[in-house]
Amino acid sequence: MHKLLIFMALLAFSLTASAQDHQDIEKSRTDILTSKKQIIQATLDLNKQEATAFWPLYEEYQNALRPVHERSSRIIANYLRDYQTLTDEQAEILIREFLAIERDQLKLKESYVKKFGAILTPKKVARYFQLENKMQTVMDYDLAKKIPIVR
Repeated sequence: MHKLLIFMALLAFSLTASAQDHQDIEKSRTDILTSKKQIIQATLDLNKQEATAFWPLYEEYQNALRPVHERSSRIIANYLRDYQTLTDEQAEILIREFLAIERDQLKLKESYVKKFGAILTPKKVARYFQLENKMQTVMDYDLAKKIPIVR
């Protein structure tokens, strides 16, 4: 786990140094998502039977998350385009959409905790979602550093 934290810290540093605009942020997100599978594989310690059931469900979950992430990317892009002239109405729309995205992510997570629970032990499900949350936190932190505060 110590190696995972070091990797994530280095990854966060490298993202800070290279991400300059929305396209770079998206490329950084893609890079993390590619590395994520390797990190999960190395940390989750699945036996052959678990791995056979886990990886298709993992891909299903990632595919289910994709539209939610795309919505998030769209509102970020819109905000970056408009933040200097943001109106109260636009701010309200952003807040509502941000909360809707968070609700949708939570609903997906809750449904997939049950699905993963059908094939893994509770400890492995907890470990998997802990890894998901840690990696999402790294991405969120990097993103937060690049998004200006509402004026």
